[in-house]
Amino acid sequence: MSFDLGGDPELLIADVGQNLWEEVNLGFKGANYGWNIKEGAHCFDPDDPFHSPEQCRDTGHLLDDPLIDPIIEYPNHHHQPDGLGSAVIGGHIYRGASLPHFHGRYIFGDWSAHHFEEAEGLLLIAQPRKSDMWKVAELRIQNRPEGRLGQFVLGFGEDAVGELYVLTTDNVGPTGATGKVYRIVRPGPH
Repeated sequence: MSFDLGGDPELLIADVGQNLWEEVNLGFKGANYGWNIKEGAHCFDPDDPFHSPEQCRDTGHLLDDPLIDPIIEYPNHHHQPDGLGSAVIGGHIYRGASLPHFHGRYIFGDWSAHHFEEAEGLLLIAQPRKSDMWKVAELRIQNRPEGRLGQFVLGFGEDAVGELYVLTTDNVGPTGATGKVYRIVRPGPH
């Protein structure tokens, strides 16, 4: 989770999905994001979690409160042929000065673009929209194979002036000393 340092102090919540969808929500008091009626913006059936039903409730089970759809969602590659990643990792709205073309965009990631055993973490960026889901694109990394980290993404950090950092590891589990912290910067000369 992270708060936006500028503009409205919005709370952004990354939520790893059950099987089919990864999502990010805007957080606010009393919000019901639909679990286990919905996964992302799609209907969910706990008895058949690999298929989204055509219809479902649009209110909660107990309080009959409206279900809130995410601002970002993308398909999980484990169970969908057009899937992007395996587990969303929350980031921050960029408010730094060194990347002005990213100002106001949400920079976040995914644990790995492939299987959990393959270290292929993604950096992603989303453009906020007022009424629709935010548009998501992959950030490519200069001088890296396929433009990807080649490591698992663990998390993101933000310094006092709004510059962003990505935390990575080469290991699937909490072992070893392969962790690294990278500052997200403008590409340099080749």
